[in-house]
Amino acid sequence: MTHASAVAVCPGCHFHCRLDHYQCGLGAYRWEQSQKAEGETGAPATRPAAAKPAAAKHHANASADVRIEHLLTVLPHKLRAAAGERVEDKLLCAVMRRRGLAAPSIMAKLLYTSPADLQPSIDALENAGYLKIVDVEGRPGFMQLTAEGMAEGKRRAARHVAAYRDLLSCLSAEEQAELVALLGKLMAATKTA
Repeated sequence: MTHASAVAVCPGCHFHCRLDHYQCGLGAYRWEQSQKAEGETGAPATRPAAAKPAAAKHHANASADVRIEHLLTVLPHKLRAAAGERVEDKLLCAVMRRRGLAAPSIMAKLLYTSPADLQPSIDALENAGYLKIVDVEGRPGFMQLTAEGMAEGKRRAARHVAAYRDLLSCLSAEEQAELVALLGKLMAATKTA
């Protein structure tokens, strides 16, 4: 019996994916079952080494469309993590690109989150002295970067660009150009779809 989507986190990439449950989730499922058994006997729960090869194998055996979907889902998270990118960094740089003044609701849309989820990052940047909340034409609640915030935004943006260039250095110049062309083609297809 197979399932259309994995209910366990993929043991290879640690993200939920749509690969067949018994291909993707088998290693994680076996580990969960062994944890339950060890919990009953009092033995320490350790992840078996067998979970990792099963995870690597299922990616190679999946169809191309499923592998592409999986990569497009997981890769942005991995790239952001590898570049050390945080919500505060993204918010600071996004406000900076708006010439230092922006509404939280607009920033939330740009960063694919909600104003409520963005509030802790706004508070952290405000406490650090990088932005302040101001009124604009009688409308309260706008974020405005301070001089320190603008300078820090430029520093973080430079670090962000350098980190991504370092990550992409595993690809040759020709491969990078091909990747840009392919991603551009996908972006164009989403506009017409």
